[in-house]
Amino acid sequence: MFVRSHGLRVALVGAMLTTGCGGDTGSGETGGGTPTPTPDAAPAPTPTPDAHVTPERHDAAVTPGTQDAAPEPTPDAALDPSPDAAAQPPGPVLGPPIDAPADRWTWVDFPDSTCDDGSPTGIAVRPGDGPGVVVYLNGGGLCWDAQTCVVLHTSTSGPFGGAQFAQMARAFEGTILDPTAAGNPFRGWSYVFVPYCTGDGHTGDRRQTYDAQANAAPVEFNHTGARNLDLFMSRVAATFPAPENFALIGPSAGGLGALVNYAHVRDYWRGGTGFVWSDGFPLLGGDALPDPLQTAWDTAWGLDARLEALCPACAADPAQVLTALAARYPGDRFALSGTTRDGVLPPWFGLTVEAYTAAFEAARRDVYAAAPNVGTFVVDGAQHTLMLRPDTVRSGGTTLAAWLERMLAGDAGWDDVGP
Repeated sequence: MFVRSHGLRVALVGAMLTTGCGGDTGSGETGGGTPTPTPDAAPAPTPTPDAHVTPERHDAAVTPGTQDAAPEPTPDAALDPSPDAAAQPPGPVLGPPIDAPADRWTWVDFPDSTCDDGSPTGIAVRPGDGPGVVVYLNGGGLCWDAQTCVVLHTSTSGPFGGAQFAQMARAFEGTILDPTAAGNPFRGWSYVFVPYCTGDGHTGDRRQTYDAQANAAPVEFNHTGARNLDLFMSRVAATFPAPENFALIGPSAGGLGALVNYAHVRDYWRGGTGFVWSDGFPLLGGDALPDPLQTAWDTAWGLDARLEALCPACAADPAQVLTALAARYPGDRFALSGTTRDGVLPPWFGLTVEAYTAAFEAARRDVYAAAPNVGTFVVDGAQHTLMLRPDTVRSGGTTLAAWLERMLAGDAGWDDVGP
């Protein structure tokens, strides 16, 4: 098992519990210097007027306590409209659509979902009139054993329900989670907010029993992020059945989930154009991460099966996930953003800053660059995540928001930016 010093772990806990965003340093580039390590979650709430969050309206099609029960198949709702569609296997079974008003957030409970503590969670949706759907996977640290999950609590925990979302949503104005913000490349799109409370980067489907403290009862811990996402998508895809575009995005732990789960989400939406934006969690080459750490993640979450479903080599060399996805979906685009000296990930991965920088550069040069539909936006600095306000983040003479807009537009000149 991957073990680090107690002092280092404590420092990392603090690093993951404060909120940061990409800001303008005034020098034309963002991320210079060595800022305080920042989190990977949605913005911390600050009081603002009405957050416009309503509970889901229940009608004959949606009744409390049965929202995510086994639904009847929905004919062709998620099937590819291409001429080869008839040869494809049936799409995933869909649940009932979500009844939600446009242009405001609606919280939807999923009683069969689970946070780490066993409490149910859900999602928030905000239908818009734009040309696509954004599925945002929230971040908030990782944990994989008794020490990280129970003693040090290095990931965000449950409960997370409608009350917690309403508080968080008060800080969305002007951020990537505000589809009315002028600097948001996804202006006008419909939004789905997926909370994070399972410690597994949205990749797990396992329940563990952790016994870490003397004279204390063992703790049942649900690493069920991937299972939750599949439950959520059964209704999200029914609510938005054939989007012209969709984007699976997330910061840090959410960025890990966006990459690992993209093929599953793509199976719900087989038509249209898909985009991934993973921020602050690059998948490094197989030699970069310590083997005990990768083994611990698989033991706790069941990560390897998810990776091997993408490509046979992906579990041993996670950097190959990106090229495998790019090859499988050549019409889709895959974006990664980050900094050269990330202030959170190196110690989290058991690496020095220098080793992390070298591994990230090698992955960009030797793996990511080989795929024409993969782009990276890198800032020379130490900020952990850049997603929150992409219009304020600059590198190579352009903003992150402008770079993403070129990606969404299918610009042939969309390419890597940064050192």
